[in-house]
Amino acid sequence: MRTKYMLSELDNIEASLPVQYPDQIPDCCAPRSGAASPVPDPDMARESMQDVFTRSLTANLIITDPMTAMLRMGLAPVEYGADIKARSVAVTEAFDPISEF
Repeated sequence: MRTKYMLSELDNIEASLPVQYPDQIPDCCAPRSGAASPVPDPDMARESMQDVFTRSLTANLIITDPMTAMLRMGLAPVEYGADIKARSVAVTEAFDPISEF
């Protein structure tokens, strides 16, 4: 369900618009004693990036090979079109240089 929500909010995220449930997007800052505001936490950021990366791979599989992916889940395949497929591939390719979390 969370993946469906994230996919539905991609346009809002891309346009820097508010998302429906911002608490579904993990914060990468942690409170630190003595700090006036939360401080970026590399471990939290890594965990969040791993989550986004694996969800992107899963979404890309569903979008680029709907017959196999949807049938495995017991659902009818959906054709997303060339534009959506290209965008999905672009998202996963954006992770290539940083996929060593």
